[in-house]
Amino acid sequence: MAVNRNLSRGPDFSLENDLLKGTGDLFDQAGCCIIGVDEAGRGPWAGPVTAGAAWINPEALNMLPAGINDSKKLSASRRAELWEALQHLAGDPSCLQVAVASIEASAIDRDGLLPATFEAMENAALALTSGMEASALHLLVDGNLRPPFRNLAEVRPVQATPVVKGDQRSLSIAIAAIAAKQTRDSIMDRLDDQFPGYGWKDNKGYGTRQHADALAKQGPSPCHRLSFRPVAAVAAAHDHTR
Repeated sequence: MAVNRNLSRGPDFSLENDLLKGTGDLFDQAGCCIIGVDEAGRGPWAGPVTAGAAWINPEALNMLPAGINDSKKLSASRRAELWEALQHLAGDPSCLQVAVASIEASAIDRDGLLPATFEAMENAALALTSGMEASALHLLVDGNLRPPFRNLAEVRPVQATPVVKGDQRSLSIAIAAIAAKQTRDSIMDRLDDQFPGYGWKDNKGYGTRQHADALAKQGPSPCHRLSFRPVAAVAAAHDHTR
């Protein structure tokens, strides 16, 4: 069952504390490590889907920068400031650990968007936890779906709890979301240099008018998601005119 909490206060550590204290109906096991997971970039016509995973030491909560929130509610400049501060804090892995993973457009076309998103989430969690000595993992996942995390479960016991609007409720998820968003934005900035004309530094691959006009004029790039209907239609039209 997806977890719902009051959103008025913004993200906090109450979900994680429920697990740490063994209260509520969440997975509780001695030595369990609690990880927040979120993604960025499911909707764009181009570029990867990127996931972040984050672990916070409860004793380091007072070291977190102020203003952490749902990444979509933050201005680009504020999100960048927070990400810089979080990366600095993550320089001490005993305080904060963050990992990201991306799945490219070609894999999205081959496997489907949801499986690709789940793969990115699992890869981020695997990267984050590869050196951890936790006896079990509990992943708080933004949204209302529960990824299978099959590869992760081969290493140690795993439970995943979907958290509706999790980036507004859980600090771990909010940090994972900021990591995913900032990483993906940087990828799209680099891809814009490689494949100019689509305006990816501004639209990050989303289907804006600017992007649609450029797509119609130039045709799809190797980074476009051909399985997405607007891109597929343009690709078919360009193939027909060749």
